Amino acid sequence: MAMVCLTDFEEYAKEHLSKATWDYYAAGADECCTRDDNILAFKRIRLRPRILRDVSMSDTRTTVQGTEISFPVGIAPTAFHCLAWHEGEVATARGTEALNTCYITSTYSTCSVEEIVAAAPNGYRWFQLYVYRDRKLSEQIVHRVEGLGYKALVLTVDVPYTGKRRNDIRNQFKLPPHLKVKNFDGVFQEASVPEDYGIPAHTLDPSISWKDVYWLQSITHLPIIIKGILTKEDAELAVEHGVQGIIVSNHGGRQLDGGPASIDALTEIVDTVQGRIEIYLDGGIRTGSDVLKALALGAKCVFIGRPAVWGLAYKGEEGVREVLQILNDEFRLSMALSDRAGKTYRLEGGLGSGLLRKLSSRKSHQRNQHPQPQEANEMGGIGDDSGSSRLSRTFSRLSRHQSRDPPRPPAQPGRLPAQQDDRPPPPPDPEPAPAPAPAPAPAPPPVAAAPKRPDKATKPKLPPRPLSKVFSSDKHGSAVLQGFDAFRADETLCDVVLVPGDSSDTFPVHRVIMASSSDYFKAMFTGGMREQEMREIKLHGVTKLGLKNIIDFIYTSKVNLDMVNLQETLEAANFLQVMPVLSFCNQLLSSEITIDNCGEVERIATDLLLKDLQLNIGEFVRQNLSALVECGRYLQLSEASMANALAKNSLQGFSELELYHIAKGWLEYDYPNRRSSVYGLMRHIRFPLMSPSELIQISQDDEEGEESMMRSDTACVNLLLEASNYQMMPFMQPALQTERTRIRSDDTHILALGGVMRQQLVVSRELRLYDEKSGIWRALKPMEVPRYQHGVALLGGFLFIVGGQSTYDTKGKTAIDTAYRYDPRFDKWLQIASLNEKRTFFHLSALKGKLFAVGGRNTSGEIDTVECYNLRKNEWTFVTNMVEPHYGHAGTVHGNLMYISGGITRDTFQKELWCYDPAADTWSRRSDMMELRGLHCMCTAGERLYVMGGNHFRGSSDYDDVLGCEFYSPDTDQWSVVAPMPRGQSDVGVTVFGGQIYVVGGYSWNSRCMVDIVQRYDPEKDVWERVFNVLEPLGGIRACTMTVHLPEGSVDEAQIQECPLPTDKS
Repeated sequence: MAMVCLTDFEEYAKEHLSKATWDYYAAGADECCTRDDNILAFKRIRLRPRILRDVSMSDTRTTVQGTEISFPVGIAPTAFHCLAWHEGEVATARGTEALNTCYITSTYSTCSVEEIVAAAPNGYRWFQLYVYRDRKLSEQIVHRVEGLGYKALVLTVDVPYTGKRRNDIRNQFKLPPHLKVKNFDGVFQEASVPEDYGIPAHTLDPSISWKDVYWLQSITHLPIIIKGILTKEDAELAVEHGVQGIIVSNHGGRQLDGGPASIDALTEIVDTVQGRIEIYLDGGIRTGSDVLKALALGAKCVFIGRPAVWGLAYKGEEGVREVLQILNDEFRLSMALSDRAGKTYRLEGGLGSGLLRKLSSRKSHQRNQHPQPQEANEMGGIGDDSGSSRLSRTFSRLSRHQSRDPPRPPAQPGRLPAQQDDRPPPPPDPEPAPAPAPAPAPAPPPVAAAPKRPDKATKPKLPPRPLSKVFSSDKHGSAVLQGFDAFRADETLCDVVLVPGDSSDTFPVHRVIMASSSDYFKAMFTGGMREQEMREIKLHGVTKLGLKNIIDFIYTSKVNLDMVNLQETLEAANFLQVMPVLSFCNQLLSSEITIDNCGEVERIATDLLLKDLQLNIGEFVRQNLSALVECGRYLQLSEASMANALAKNSLQGFSELELYHIAKGWLEYDYPNRRSSVYGLMRHIRFPLMSPSELIQISQDDEEGEESMMRSDTACVNLLLEASNYQMMPFMQPALQTERTRIRSDDTHILALGGVMRQQLVVSRELRLYDEKSGIWRALKPMEVPRYQHGVALLGGFLFIVGGQSTYDTKGKTAIDTAYRYDPRFDKWLQIASLNEKRTFFHLSALKGKLFAVGGRNTSGEIDTVECYNLRKNEWTFVTNMVEPHYGHAGTVHGNLMYISGGITRDTFQKELWCYDPAADTWSRRSDMMELRGLHCMCTAGERLYVMGGNHFRGSSDYDDVLGCEFYSPDTDQWSVVAPMPRGQSDVGVTVFGGQIYVVGGYSWNSRCMVDIVQRYDPEKDVWERVFNVLEPLGGIRACTMTVHLPEGSVDEAQIQECPLPTDKS
């Protein structure tokens, strides 16, 4: 069904939403008279179009509270969007962000403000605020939205009590159990008390008064917009209390039945406020022409409530976008057909505040100076329809680009001049105006006198209102340069002659052109130097060729560079500070670096401080160090280039001993002059990564030399001692990491290890790396013992694997206690102390320099113990147990705390979240997950703790995949739903790589088999996709992200080691 207008969305929503939900959204107070009149009032207003005007271009942009939006329609605060669409306010926020307009988030939203901001981080948002009896609730939510980047507070003031909505009472409306008012989730204790739409009744404060505006201003720096004003008296009080805006609103007719329609109340409020603050409107907007009418009567922007919900019910985010786009298109069309789009007027200058000032100032002037009987509508309408008659007259006047405002008096001392932008005009002088004369057509007053209504025959005529448009020409700049260059060639208007230092040739030029292009000449010609008055200036240090190229560039923006003229041009550009030419020389030199000339190019870069060129030289040396060493050219390099190369992690293909000899060779080439650079180079050699025999060899070589290179400097001696101590404490190495112990590699990849294979139920010992560039798996050194359902953790650049099972069985009876550490620098495994208790289906975390093994299962059944591994002692010790035994749970680390979620206790799936603090050795309960799950995965990405996958019971005993995913915010102790997984995965590997989450292998209960898929979740886009496969279906597999040396060949070429051990299915 094609959606043509907002009524189409309304009909769709009425048909597809439940009766209770539709009645809630559609409800008005009592007999719904005010609700219906909101729409009818717009229909009573008529537009007076003009024709034969150029309306080919239009611009609907405007500003609200100083921020530009794409068109003057925003989303009003409406509650419980999850009733209309499962994503709720998250979808609304994304749809509004896509159209670049304003979204006012409702206090009564079914998504939290944190979820809304995360879903649409670039959206422009205000927050609707109620004042509660417990002011701390209001204060807390204000501080939350301030911290999240909301731009204004919309204080709703027309709900001291909730209006009587008859259908809601008949339907006994209340939120379904699965939905909550998320912004107050956990604030109110569960109790059997009456509720007002999701929170306990009598929570709103009916004693709220104008003094509370001052209280609100004292706790926030955000602008305050008051929503719910319908009279000029309250509008004046709002201005006096310093608010920044008013939303003229009757709450969609849901509060007081019998009050005025919003559009009918708008006019007197606009006339009262007189542009001192911005005025907006909500209620009754159904077409683009309604938007136009509201703006013409004085609104800066309008907001829609129910239509946004209808769009949400139709297609979620896409539906919201369609509703807004239809209104935008209709608004543009209405502008054009009423001649408000001509001359590319923007709203600020053509339809917005400029128009509204004329409307309000004219009417208020007439009202104050000459009270008149009600005029008839110019279209022949009903005489008491003041809004439409004013509107038609205003359009008639604007079509002639003339104003009926009286001439302004001259500016008085201390007062600002009349403003030409969209800011409100200054208030009138406080002294009262003289009483109006009774004559029907008084003479026009003098300019400086108090204004009186002029007679039509003598009315002063002001010139047409000036247009406001900026034109530009892409060709103008080049045309100006061509003209200047022609003047230079003819020596026309040249006022100074430049003479190069190596020649008597002369170059006539224009001072102003040279000064505008060169800081050197700018200082010379404007800084009071004697050259400022000289007709001819000698430039010592600049050659004829260099000066010619610089002048040619200044006058043409082009310069011809080659290796013949490069040096002279470069020196001239550096001397005269012509930065573009300096950049061009940088680029040319960088492209011409070779093995033979890199030393010479480096000297040029150093002498002239060409930083970009220095960086390019450094990268060239790193990439070509082997060739430079082979031909001996590296000996010509500077200490800085050598140190930079030796410090690089990406300097692969050399052992540390080879790098030591390269550094030593460079030092010995000119040792008397390079002796002071010994430590400067040697500190980049990673001596701890050398073998003990290599360290001994270095010491012996040093002793045999004529001069001791390493022992002559205490700092160098300490480098060798550091390496020796590091190697003497192998188990402590993860805690002793420095720049000199890091792996010399920048290759970070996803690793997968272990698992049980689908075909023969064989347990794997493979450690594999996925090469993202080539799209293949590569083999690293296999584990010493095959295992699955084991624990993995990274600490200090090392990979630890602990426990698990080496033989397949479903009860955990073959759990093991062995533990190993993988060293990626040497592709080696080291066995460490075993656990005190065998365990599988458990979680392993690295936290504060220690490992923690939590819960699990073994031959004794479920276990609640927790063990901690001490690197220094190479031993496991027990710490505080879990509150209950768990297995099949998942965990992650955030800050200095470990979080454990879900799992199985006494054959029952859990949704608990527990937090362990190692400093206090205590466990504490946090908010439960939304779904029961076990054998799932958990990881930390940014400030969020994601939980995904796993399984739970379907019925009484059968298992089912859990596709739902959610994340936990530690700061707010709240869970939020994200996109579900396309396919179920349990007992998987999970890792974060490049800011995205990868779920590897595992078991699908819906398919009843191990799977080989890898699914990736993008937290920014909230999207899942299948990216690649592991080589065979593996359950109980584990994964991590690690920096390693990229091995040669693929797994298909390497021998995949499998261990076909007997299985135990008992």
